[in-house]
Amino acid sequence: MSHHIARVSHEQGALFPLHLDDFVRPDHLVRVIAAYVDRVDVRQLGFANAVPPERGRPSYAPQDLLKLYVYAYINGLQSSRRMETECERNVELLWLMGRLKPDHKTIAVFRQGNEPAIKGVCAAFVQFCREQGQLVSRQVAVDGTKLRAAASPRRLAMAKQLEKKLKELEERIARFLKLLDENDKSEQTEADLGGDLDWVRAALERLRTQKGELEGLKKAVEASGREGLVTNEAEARAMQCTGKAAAVPAYNAQFAVSTDTHLIVHHALTQDVNDRQQLAAMADGAREALGLAVPPAGDGQDLPQPQMQVLADAGYSSAEQAAQCEARGIEPATFDRIDVAGRAVLFHTGWSRHFATPAYGVDAPFLTRAAAEALVERKARLVGIDSVNIDDMADLTRPAHSLLLRAGIPIVEHLAALDSLPTSGFRFFAAVAKFRGIGTFPVRAFAIV
Repeated sequence: MSHHIARVSHEQGALFPLHLDDFVRPDHLVRVIAAYVDRVDVRQLGFANAVPPERGRPSYAPQDLLKLYVYAYINGLQSSRRMETECERNVELLWLMGRLKPDHKTIAVFRQGNEPAIKGVCAAFVQFCREQGQLVSRQVAVDGTKLRAAASPRRLAMAKQLEKKLKELEERIARFLKLLDENDKSEQTEADLGGDLDWVRAALERLRTQKGELEGLKKAVEASGREGLVTNEAEARAMQCTGKAAAVPAYNAQFAVSTDTHLIVHHALTQDVNDRQQLAAMADGAREALGLAVPPAGDGQDLPQPQMQVLADAGYSSAEQAAQCEARGIEPATFDRIDVAGRAVLFHTGWSRHFATPAYGVDAPFLTRAAAEALVERKARLVGIDSVNIDDMADLTRPAHSLLLRAGIPIVEHLAALDSLPTSGFRFFAAVAKFRGIGTFPVRAFAIV
């Protein structure tokens, strides 16, 4: 006789009472969370209410709320209200929290009031992994992602949009003023027009008020030196996020991951709209997290022996950042995952901002011998840089020039506006007039996106 698997009735009793521990298998992740958080010294890390108050209503222990926070992070629970709900119905959380059910406000206040301490927990976890021998690799991968801010895209005040809106307002104000002038020249009186004239004057006043507000925003944007501001979330920036046609308020989150265990060893939240200035900072943070000391500099022009290798994609391409890494004994491997064969490789260092100033020729970024060798080996078609020289001007051997030109790879220096180009997918041109008998000559450099 066929039948389905029989379920247990809600009214079925048990000879022995059921234990909550029976519903969580011995190797479950919540047991790992509990074991680790219980060993964390919440007093040393500076958690609020680490010492129970002597008077008043008892508070939740920070260890319990920290367990909830870690579990929520691993399982993608971002809302404090969602966490509150899960504490009431999720068997895993019932076990982890010991049947505690904090409300959403308590959870939110814990996260807001203990931000430095929570960061300390992250650093302590990396230290714990090192002690357990889980971070033996000296190779990390660095990448970033855009995180949407809480502010609405409507709160973006972009310089170009403000200019357009101000122009539209000025045109509307001019039309209303024209109406008033025409009325003054006509024989109609305010009594003949009824309430129309009052409406025009009121509308004109509203438009002037809006114009004043927009002019104030425009001055704030100009003072910030950026293309735009987020009016109700000053820390956010206008960024292009995946799947969004227009820029939205966001942050640039950076992560350094150990390539052998895939554990995050360092993270940072930045306001830069791209990754080109993040390589050195992330590499240095990963080095500190892995407990690697900065090696002493070598003699003369020698660089310290590399202690760590950093993998990054084309978005991190910056000779200045690579040079900083090498000075710290960190070997950047920016080209390892990039196909440069037959392509123009342009290095955006940001140094063109010093053009036509005395600082332009002082400590300018350059390509190292290793970088030039990598470009030759990978058969780059052309190499350009927005700096005064592709070589270190203190190095009379000029390794980058020698290696690249010997391989038939043209060099373009003194480039500008490279920040306006995407990381790939554009066509680069270096138009030159006919010259003979010289090795250096001006070109008209431009790109088609």
